[in-house]
Amino acid sequence: NWGSGLFVNGKKESSRVVLDECVFNYGEFGIEVAGKISVSINKTCFSNFTEQAISAGDDSKLLMNESRIFDCGAGIVIMNQAQAMIADSKIISNKEMGILSSDKSEINIYGSEISKNKAYGIGLLDEAQISVRESFIEYNNADGIQLCNNTKADISDTAIRDNVNGIRLNDISEVYVKKCEIANNKNCDFYQLENTSSFIEDSYFWNEAPGRFNDEKILVSVILANEATSIFQNCDFSAKQTKNVKLTMSVDRSKFVYRNCNFHDAEDGIGVFDDSDCSVDGCKFENISELEIRMSGEKDSRLKVCDTVLNEKTMGQFRVA
Repeated sequence: NWGSGLFVNGKKESSRVVLDECVFNYGEFGIEVAGKISVSINKTCFSNFTEQAISAGDDSKLLMNESRIFDCGAGIVIMNQAQAMIADSKIISNKEMGILSSDKSEINIYGSEISKNKAYGIGLLDEAQISVRESFIEYNNADGIQLCNNTKADISDTAIRDNVNGIRLNDISEVYVKKCEIANNKNCDFYQLENTSSFIEDSYFWNEAPGRFNDEKILVSVILANEATSIFQNCDFSAKQTKNVKLTMSVDRSKFVYRNCNFHDAEDGIGVFDDSDCSVDGCKFENISELEIRMSGEKDSRLKVCDTVLNEKTMGQFRVA
């Protein structure tokens, strides 16, 4: 047990540390990086630290390639405007989160696995930004990706599956999602709250888990609430069962658009509630057992539908303005 492990502090931008084919295990911290320094970690393994395996802050740069972090208190913590590039690595089975980025830090993740962590997979706070490409974020015991406090995420070609929530947005955060599979997360695949915004295209949502919403045994794959704004384009939504499953739901003055999306194999397709605005353009509904679009709530909502066929049961709800 070697306490805080390796501490790296650089005062010059030209400073650099290289760790190649190393093993770090047993202690409080693995590596702590601070100052204007670049640390490259290649083919290195971290395990059995009581706190995080790697922390980087104070404008430092972290490059991690083909490495593994497991059985630590947490995986990687990036803060104070630090930058990190994580490629072809695994951050798995840690006692808390996989990755935390905060304080205007930036992370790029490529071809990596972040899974089976006891808290969330990736967390962003306080104006942090992240890019995720061709990765797997699975089986984490909280959110797969969590955004809070004015953060931004760009996610593509990534599978986000079997977490508690797939992607969760809070507090004026933004996310762009392209060509992702967001599936079978226990509570909700995509949960967007509190003045957040999102653009999701060419992505696939499916869920057959027995989730709950408002103390009812009912699953909602996508939830938009509290003045959230979202656009879904060329997406596919499926529940693989036609009872007790709502594919999408918008409440509390949210605004959202569905363009050229498919909704199938569920009880309801789209839910519009409590002073929300919804636009449905060029969408298709198949094997929906109840209502393709359900509108209700204490306050009036607004719906615009173009180039979309709805059944008589759905049309019977509407009061045409």
